Parts: sequence; structure tokens; C-alpha cells
Amino acid sequence: MKTSRVILICAAVLGCAAVLLGAYGTHGLRPRLTPQGLASFETGVRYQMHHAIALLAIAWLATQRKNIFPAITAALWSIGVLCFSGSIYLLILRPLLALHLPNWFPLLTPLGGAFLILGWIGLIVAAVRE
Repeated sequence: MKTSRVILICAAVLGCAAVLLGAYGTHGLRPRLTPQGLASFETGVRYQMHHAIALLAIAWLATQRKNIFPAITAALWSIGVLCFSGSIYLLILRPLLALHLPNWFPLLTPLGGAFLILGWIGLIVAAVRE
């Protein structure tokens, strides 16, 4: 499968999930979370949607560039969203779902943020190199 198609599918899945999670946050979680918890959940949704939209641009860039950096950027962003936003969702929902998460689990949030930053650096490299 072409790299651009894989990236486009990833963008669509992340974007769709962001809309679903945003709606759930607004309609299902608002009465059950503290304002701080809801704000954190919304941060996860916002970062996920921003990177889903950015992946659309990367899918196009992958068709224009003959180097590996768009694919690397897409992978870093995808991993970053899963770690950053995913850990926020689970940490916020933990009390509601009676989840037992390992002690190291909160470290996934800054690790995910680091992957997002590395993805942006990959985009800089993709833009500069040709």
C-alpha cells in the first residue's frame, strides 16, 4: 500500500476518533468530571485533531517528496497521539471505569509529547531536504 494512502487512513481514523471523543467529553463526561479533568480531556482531543489534520498535509507531502521523512513524521505523530492523548483519556477515565494502571503509565503523556515534537522536527527536515 502506498505510504500516502496509509497516512491518509491514519489521519481519517484519528480525526474520526477525535470527533467521537470530543462529543463524548462534552455530552457524556461534562457532568461526571471536574472542570480540570474535562479541560485535560479536551486537551487530548484538541492535540489529536490538530495532528489528524496535519497528517492530511503529510499524506500530500508524501506524494511530492521522494525521501522518507514524511513517513517518519507520520509515524512519530501517530505514536505521539496514541501516547499523549491516549494516556490523558485513560488517566481521566480511570476512576470512572475503575481502571488499574501501572505506576509508570502517567509517563506516557510527556513521552507522547516528545514524539509529537520529534514529528515536527521530521517535517522541518522533510521540507529542507530534497
